[in-house]
Amino acid sequence: MQNNDAPPFAEHSGCDVLSKTKQFSCAYVVTEASCLDSSSGACHHIATGIRELRKYFALQQMLPRPHQRHQSNASKDRKSPLVPLPKNIYKSYLYGSFRDLKAFTISIAKALILLREILREDVDFVYVRAAFLDPLPFFLYILKIPCFIEANGLQFEGRQKYYSSLLVPVNRWIERLTYSIAQHVFFVGSYGDYWQLKSKNWSNVENGVESDFLKSFSECEKVFSGKVHIALIARLMAHHQPQLLIDSIKELDPTTRSKLCLHLIGSGLETIRDELHTCMDVVDHGFLNRDELAENLKQIHVGLIPGVPKYQSQMKLFDYGAAKCVVLVPKVHNFQRWFNESEIEFFEPEDAKSLSRTITDLANDPSRFIQKGDRLHQRIAQDFTWDKIFAAKAKIIKNCLAAK
Repeated sequence: MQNNDAPPFAEHSGCDVLSKTKQFSCAYVVTEASCLDSSSGACHHIATGIRELRKYFALQQMLPRPHQRHQSNASKDRKSPLVPLPKNIYKSYLYGSFRDLKAFTISIAKALILLREILREDVDFVYVRAAFLDPLPFFLYILKIPCFIEANGLQFEGRQKYYSSLLVPVNRWIERLTYSIAQHVFFVGSYGDYWQLKSKNWSNVENGVESDFLKSFSECEKVFSGKVHIALIARLMAHHQPQLLIDSIKELDPTTRSKLCLHLIGSGLETIRDELHTCMDVVDHGFLNRDELAENLKQIHVGLIPGVPKYQSQMKLFDYGAAKCVVLVPKVHNFQRWFNESEIEFFEPEDAKSLSRTITDLANDPSRFIQKGDRLHQRIAQDFTWDKIFAAKAKIIKNCLAAK
């Protein structure tokens, strides 16, 4: 577990030369259009990255055509992601392998188009959001153009929930090689601990929150009078483990449920709403913009993360923490790496009864937990505002470029 007194970027910086005063030019590259769906955390992260990196570099955006902008409360019209995909289409490993080869062929064509644009702009370096079987970092390596990669998740693993492929080991090897040849890799969450690259050209970094968003809660005090208000923020995916939340609530006795109100914020949450609204108070807010979210979180006592991949960061944790909510999370590697039990409340992963017991304790004696929300707010203010996170990234980038 990381020492919480250490700066978030203390390990594996890989570049130690002090940067010079020159303003370097940068191409900020995203290849997956789905990342630009404005209801997604990826889109928010990309917009934040572009805004913050522009403070340090002359930045050129190279983005695909975005998906249609998300409208407030549009989640009412979205299909739940829990609906299983038809299995008969995906039985063949050969079919999955063909899909991987097709994806790689398309990625090569995209990368060549991007490379031509990068060469035309004559930038000093390229900042790439990692994508499945993306050959662009290899082309940049051959041309000796510094490439910095922001990697969030295991790209080779992401498609396995849709189809099986014989090429998974090859895909994993290619992804590992991609990271090893980069100038530096920023692993969002703690995926660097998964890969353990011998090249040491990587840092684990966390997500963060806007300073203004954080400051809007500086005078906020959580008062428990009446019901305990619990929030779940999500653009619902299977890894959020919604069934675990449903089962944990149904485990509660009726008296405990009567003390709670569940607030659903985001999209695809209809399954949870429909399962629970008959046994407890549920408010489905739909998608909220940042101002609407801040206003709603002032009334929320508890932020909930039912499930998460072992190494993955969760942007919602920083929104909850900024709002001084008590945050309930599964005891997985990434949360334990960055935070301790004085700041967040852990329950056993994939264990509905453990979450149910934690919710019961909180409902029966909420004042016992309130200091965790205050401590998490202070920790985020200290280490996890976007300006501090990207200042640290910019320093690493400049030092690497100056060392060349």
